[in-house]
Amino acid sequence: MSSYKILVVEDEWVVADHICRNLQDFGYTVCSTASTGDEARRKVKEHSPDLILMDIVLKGKMDGIEAAERITSQFDIPVIYLTAYTNQEYIERAKQTKPFGYLVKPIKGNELHTNIAMALHKHRVDKEIKGSLDLQELEERVEERTADYQIINQALEQEIVGHKQAESQLEVALKARRESEQKYRDLSIIDELTHLYNSRHFYQQLKMEINRLDRHEHPLTLLLLDLDDFKSFNDTYGHIKGDQVLLRLGQVIKRCLRKADSAYRYGGEEFTIILPMTKSEEGIITAERIKEELKKENFSPSPDKQVYLTVSTGVAQYRKQEDIKTFINRVDHLMYQAKKNGRDRICPES
Repeated sequence: MSSYKILVVEDEWVVADHICRNLQDFGYTVCSTASTGDEARRKVKEHSPDLILMDIVLKGKMDGIEAAERITSQFDIPVIYLTAYTNQEYIERAKQTKPFGYLVKPIKGNELHTNIAMALHKHRVDKEIKGSLDLQELEERVEERTADYQIINQALEQEIVGHKQAESQLEVALKARRESEQKYRDLSIIDELTHLYNSRHFYQQLKMEINRLDRHEHPLTLLLLDLDDFKSFNDTYGHIKGDQVLLRLGQVIKRCLRKADSAYRYGGEEFTIILPMTKSEEGIITAERIKEELKKENFSPSPDKQVYLTVSTGVAQYRKQEDIKTFINRVDHLMYQAKKNGRDRICPES
């Protein structure tokens, strides 16, 4: 059996230790443990586990369901919930996150092993199906459209001599083909909610920028922003208003950037910004501009109230020959430090 990596998120160390020993007995690797939702999110970025065992009731402001929701919005990792409660409210909330299993404590070793094996198998099958449907279907559609327009173009080219109307039809067909191809390209890299680039395109673009600066030795700075107290806003005003906040933050970010800069929705309420040919000190100025522009936005659903939101931002400059994941994690830690220092702050590298 391949040694799958498991992250155990459990705030009672005795229970966590018991689970870890059971996992090791069945041949799994416990890559790490966490006792809070924030710690779990950091450990996922550090260890890239194959599966997460998530206790629903955790210490801190974030429970296991919210932590799982934030993690799975950014990473394709199956989650199995652990709980000592059968509260219907918890179960209904947990269902919304589409978990791969639900175990009630005390957990028996065989039940744990069976649920993990089934979850890993289901995730693997889902991934294969999703990959074939998403990427393959997208490619097939583009190829089909391209083939269709090639046939049209050939027919028009045969009639173009002496037929001005045929020439006009060819122009229309070529334009429709270009628009169709561009539409499918955009769908693969644009975040539907904020209209910024998505996290998939972020990794591709950052890799390209790093390859470029390694050749020419130009500076590159990365910003990572996270909306402060966004969960509280969602709980108070609802997810529809929350989505509107994310859209407007994306618009604020766009207004504050140069043409060479690019912004991305990294996941949930986190955003990244790539600043080519920019030193860390100049990146701080951009972060300050976004911070001040956001303070001018009133997010209250009713005109008689004033509701303002803030962001915590990490800022760091790329170090030559640095691993891309190390670079991103460094900026991510700076963002968490900004939150730890009181939120509504910019935390550059010292």
